[in-house]
Amino acid sequence: MDQLIEKFIKYFESKERSQETKNAYKINLEHFGKYLEDNRLSILNVTKEHIATYISWLQEKVFKNSSINQRITALRNLFSYHEKRGKIANPLIYTSYFKKVKTKVDLTIYDVKKIISFLESDATFNLTTRLISLFMIYFELKGSLICKLQLSDIVEENDSIFVIIQNKKIELAKQSPILSNLFKTYLVYRREIQ
Repeated sequence: MDQLIEKFIKYFESKERSQETKNAYKINLEHFGKYLEDNRLSILNVTKEHIATYISWLQEKVFKNSSINQRITALRNLFSYHEKRGKIANPLIYTSYFKKVKTKVDLTIYDVKKIISFLESDATFNLTTRLISLFMIYFELKGSLICKLQLSDIVEENDSIFVIIQNKKIELAKQSPILSNLFKTYLVYRREIQ
């Protein structure tokens, strides 16, 4: 491995960083050193084109954007360290990080109806999972909000069940008779285990 990479790794290991960060830097820089070796390159003559080729190679190997960003950070620090000491130029000055790609899934009405039908009829899911899933669909609520529901948020009045969510009282039977029945079963279960 290139001496400049080894020198930086030793320097970085002396810094106050978590052992996990130190290990990640070491692995990422050793990986880059191996890449340079395999491509008969020296760190002394690495250009931004070489960095772009390396990043493309990482993408071809199906590295996640977050992993590629970790490697870019390690390389930026490596080149910055040696640039300050007059050893090499920093080819990463204009290299940008990869953004996290958020994927949005669009479901059709048909898809939602199939999911609801499956959740309402399939008894292999436990009761809690079915309730949380149906709540998320019917009320468009985040799972974390649903999981915060307390028994005191569930009110039985005149053979109807109401749930208080974000200061709104919602009658379950109007949303779904099956959801209402599942909730009644759930309430019986919860009261038995308390």
